[in-house]
Amino acid sequence: EDVLTKIEDISGRFSYRFVLDVNGLDAQCRTALYLAVANSYYDIVKYLLEVEFPSMDIDQKCPFEIDVYCSGGKTPLMVAAANGDIALVKLLVDHGADVNLPCGLTEADISSVDGARCIGSGALNEACRIGCVSLVQFLLQRGAVDHENVALATAFKYNRDSLARLFLLRLAFVDPEYRVNKKNIDLGQVSLNRNQLSSAVYPTTPCMLNWHNASLEAVSNDWLIAASLQVNQRLRTSRMALAALTRIDLSKNKMKILSGQLLQLPSLRSLNAANNEITEIEVPSDGFHAPLLESLLLEFNKLSVLPDELFTNKLSMLSFLDVSHNKLCSLPETLWFASRLRELNVSNNALSVPLMVAAANGDIALV
Repeated sequence: EDVLTKIEDISGRFSYRFVLDVNGLDAQCRTALYLAVANSYYDIVKYLLEVEFPSMDIDQKCPFEIDVYCSGGKTPLMVAAANGDIALVKLLVDHGADVNLPCGLTEADISSVDGARCIGSGALNEACRIGCVSLVQFLLQRGAVDHENVALATAFKYNRDSLARLFLLRLAFVDPEYRVNKKNIDLGQVSLNRNQLSSAVYPTTPCMLNWHNASLEAVSNDWLIAASLQVNQRLRTSRMALAALTRIDLSKNKMKILSGQLLQLPSLRSLNAANNEITEIEVPSDGFHAPLLESLLLEFNKLSVLPDELFTNKLSMLSFLDVSHNKLCSLPETLWFASRLRELNVSNNALSVPLMVAAANGDIALV
C-alpha cells in the first residue's frame, strides 16, 4: 500500500491506485497497450484488456484506455488494422474500441498544400489501404461507416478493385419513386411474354445508385450489373439486370468520358454527371436508347460539343438538360427536334450565336 499512488484518468471518469499510470505515454504518445498491439503481442493485449483493478471506483475495473492517439494520429485499433491483424482487431472491438474514430491530424497533414480533414473511419481506411477484404467486411459488420466515401477513395488509390466494388454496391438502393420499365423489353431475349415475366428472368425492383463523390474515373458495366442484382437477388440472369436502374448520381467524380451505355438504360429517369472532367459524350454504334430519361445534368464539365443524337427520339422523354459551365461554342441543330425538352441551361459557355427560343413542337426555356 505504501508504494501505491492514486492515478486519475485524464478524462476524469475514473481513478485507481497503482505504482504507476498504466496509460502513461512515451515520447511518441504511445501507451503500453498501443506498443503491444503494434508488435502483434496478442496474449499481452488480451491480458491488459482483461486485467482488473479492485481499487477502481466504477463498474468497469480495467484501467487501460483503448482509444488513445499516438503522435502519428493512430489509435491501437488503426495500427492493428494497418497490420492486417484480424484477431487483434476483433479483440479490441470486442473490448469497446471505436471503429469510427478518424485518423488524427499530424503536423505534416495540417501544413500540407491540400490541407487536411479529420474524417472517416481510420481503421476502415487502413484496412482498405492494405487490401484486406475480410477485415473491411468485419469492420462494416461492427458498425464502421465510410463517411464521404473516404475508404472508397482509398481503395481506388491503391487499386483495390474488389474493395471498391464492395463499397459501390453498398451505395445501391431500392428506388421508392420509380418503377422498372417493362414496355421496352427485347422479347427476343426471353421466351415469355411481358405478363409472364418473373423476378427470376427480369428485374422487378427499381435500383438507384448514389455514386456521388466516389472517386470514379469510369463506370464499369460489371458494377452496374452487380448493383442491379444487389436489389434483385431473385434474378437468375445478368442479361437484363441493367433494366432495373432508374436513377444514377455520378456527380463530383473524375470521369473524362460519359459512357454511352448509361444512355442505353431502358428504365433510367435521371442521370447526374455534374462536376466531373467530361470532355466527350460517347455515342454507341447502335445509338442512344433511354426512352424514359427525363433529366440529364452535365454542368461543370469540359464539354466543347454535344452529340446530335442527344436530341433525337431515342431520348424522347428528355425534358431537362443542364450543360452550364462547360466549353460549348455551339449547339446541334437537332436541338429543335427535342419535342419534350422544356428547360435547357447553357449558361457560362462560349456560345456566340444568338439562340432561337422556340422549338417546332413547343417552347424551350433557355438559361
